[in-house]
Amino acid sequence: IEYILVATTTDGCTATDNVKVNVRNNQDVYIPNAFSPNGDGLNDEFMPFTGGAVTNIRAFRIFDRQGNQVFGAKNMLQNQSGTGWNGEFRGKQMQPGVFVWLAEIEFLDGKVQTYKGDVLLVK
Repeated sequence: IEYILVATTTDGCTATDNVKVNVRNNQDVYIPNAFSPNGDGLNDEFMPFTGGAVTNIRAFRIFDRQGNQVFGAKNMLQNQSGTGWNGEFRGKQMQPGVFVWLAEIEFLDGKVQTYKGDVLLVK
């Protein structure tokens, strides 16, 4: 946005100046496109990774090809191990494949943005 200031003296002299304000919308969100829940301690869990501009992960849901929800979380803790999807559904490890996810993320400015995509579960 650009702000323009015009000042006028009592004698009728005017001076004008302007300033441009650029607002960086730093919505630092990273959601991987693959993970490997094989117990090796690397990429064993699938979740959004967020920066300081995020106040809440309102919802994070994952679906299989048939549309069944295999994972769901509300008001998820940010960047905390043990809060994401470990590749299991009803206590059983899912087979490798592609899953669809949906995340609703709230930012410091109060805006909520929906992210969606897919993730590859590999062994």
